Amino acid sequence: MYARIAKYVGVFLIIALVGLGCRGGSQEAQQRVQPTELNYWRVFDGEDDFTEIIERYRQAHPHVTVNYRKLRTEEYERALLEAFAEDRGPDLFSIHNTWVGGYASKILPMPETTEVVEISTTGSLKKERVASIVKEKTPSISKLQKAYIPVVMNDVVRDVAQDDEVTKE
Repeated sequence: MYARIAKYVGVFLIIALVGLGCRGGSQEAQQRVQPTELNYWRVFDGEDDFTEIIERYRQAHPHVTVNYRKLRTEEYERALLEAFAEDRGPDLFSIHNTWVGGYASKILPMPETTEVVEISTTGSLKKERVASIVKEKTPSISKLQKAYIPVVMNDVVRDVAQDDEVTKE
């Protein structure tokens, strides 16, 4: 159950961070569709568990390469924190839902909006794909409650004050 939710959250993050490949549009949008490498670190699932999701994403976004790395449980936290301290951390990473409280001082709340590259097709004879950047609202708590079972809410919706108390104990 948690692995499936983590996969969907990971795919959502990848989509939110990187747009689709195309030509045309603003210079900023063009920069976002240049060849891109994403490094994804996990601890519990092997690469073969994500092969299908990564391949489907790659088909839709041929300019994006996802490098998947599985680390051993006993090395994960140290490797993750060292990589972030040296500014070479992964673009995406997963932690177990029970670890979130311990990371509260190191992560930020989800922003109210994200920027997503959208692709449209222009022209009648010579069709051209054009990239544009669109701001999208992130899901509200009520939307999360409607979309997921209650255990997901308990895992992903955090009270920052509560997490501060957990890390002090």
